[in-house]
Amino acid sequence: MAKEIEINVSQLSQKITEQMDFVLPAAREGLKKIIKKAAAQGVKELKETSPVRTGQYASGWTSKMEEGEDGTASVIVYNSKKPWLTHLLENGHLIKKTGGRTRAFPPIAPAQANMEAFIASELERMDLSK
Repeated sequence: MAKEIEINVSQLSQKITEQMDFVLPAAREGLKKIIKKAAAQGVKELKETSPVRTGQYASGWTSKMEEGEDGTASVIVYNSKKPWLTHLLENGHLIKKTGGRTRAFPPIAPAQANMEAFIASELERMDLSK
């Protein structure tokens, strides 16, 4: 239950700012945890669903967290061992000798959709009043 605060209209902006300063750091930390967990699940899924010939491409999936000066955070999921294959496998590519196209092996799009769905569901459950 929210605590009632009586304020003068001239103090409204200041009180809103004070409340946001209290809530935002906790929300940011919670969001960072959710994003890290989603990235870990995405990396695991990509390792399991990527095509395996030599095993290097599938085992090359990893992630890294980047934090901005303004408190924003993002995670990049990428292939560290064979990054040039991600586009070719996801979309297929032309074969010069025959002029045809190779079959696409799209492991990235489903993993991305699953990460986005996980983040959305966790944000709905996130309780900022704690």
